[in-house]
Amino acid sequence: MQRLLERGAVDFAVRMECKTFDELPRAVVLPGLDRASLAAPGGGLLNTCTWDALVEVLVHLKRAYWPFAWDSGYTEGGARSPSYGGFDDAARAAVDGMQSAEMEAIARTAAHRLSRGIWTSPGAGDLRRARAAAERICMLVGDERPSERRDLAVLLAHCGEFGRAAAELKAYLSTPAAEEAPAETRVLAKRLMEMLEGVPGAASDAEAISVKSVLGTPPPAEEADGLQELPW
Repeated sequence: MQRLLERGAVDFAVRMECKTFDELPRAVVLPGLDRASLAAPGGGLLNTCTWDALVEVLVHLKRAYWPFAWDSGYTEGGARSPSYGGFDDAARAAVDGMQSAEMEAIARTAAHRLSRGIWTSPGAGDLRRARAAAERICMLVGDERPSERRDLAVLLAHCGEFGRAAAELKAYLSTPAAEEAPAETRVLAKRLMEMLEGVPGAASDAEAISVKSVLGTPPPAEEADGLQELPW
């Protein structure tokens, strides 16, 4: 479709309807979008990826890079979703048998590993990329999908960023979704919150991530090799 638009063969844009895997994708014309409105200033066409499609791609990336065990049979609200199922195991790894001093040790160890470019957990997955996907999901639909903030919180806790983790988990716990979650998930979320609140410095001025909050912060400084952190 992109090539047809570029060559002027068509003068409309479409989105691909992919709600289920039981049917073939179906093209739906987007009203009000023609070739002229999609033309980029420097030539070519603007990205026509829809918001929903971007979110679903990020959801599957988060699942692919999730560095803890995943319950593929987990359901929420009566419907199965590939975005849910990893929080419980990640939360257990963070809170079971740990005290505040041990959490501080985790923070130092995590910071040391991340500074050396070690992003893969001892089991599997990639903590850095799972976190990057989770951050972007929360920027786009964090308010509509509060459980995504819960998942981001536990990833941030494993990265040693307890202040940000507490902010995300607090935002999640203030929503009805927290009370509607399975009993074990509710217990783990509250235990994780108690643990984070007990870490010195965790009760900071950090706020839950959003497009507005990200745009209001300066970009990270470039490293010696000219590269920036992946989450940015």
